[in-house]
Amino acid sequence: MPGDRTAAALAALAFSPWRHQAKVWAATALTAAGLAPQPPVSCAEVHRQGDGTYDVIGYGESGGEVHISTLGRFAADENDDPAVRGALESAGFRWIDPAVGSIEVIRLGVYYFGRRDPLDVHRLLFYWQD
Repeated sequence: MPGDRTAAALAALAFSPWRHQAKVWAATALTAAGLAPQPPVSCAEVHRQGDGTYDVIGYGESGGEVHISTLGRFAADENDDPAVRGALESAGFRWIDPAVGSIEVIRLGVYYFGRRDPLDVHRLLFYWQD
């Protein structure tokens, strides 16, 4: 089934060396921008269960968080912080803003909480399941 092949491909990417490098590059860029990042934490650790395709880096005194995809140089922040965005884009990351993140991707068949419905770009790049 196409969905099973896609899920297998995503799983293979999640365990690639990229998974460990993106968070290092992101933390380095945030440090260089003076944003005082905390050590990266996997989404599984944040949710205290499961696994997924992103790491979380806390930053600044306000307690902001940025998500770093383990599938490539993709980043997103719920607050769309311009300083964080600028630091990560200058380091080669693609910022996933609400307009891009909301684009629905059909026919992937990725299993998500008991269903295989189309998912949007944001959910695919920053995926977590328990």
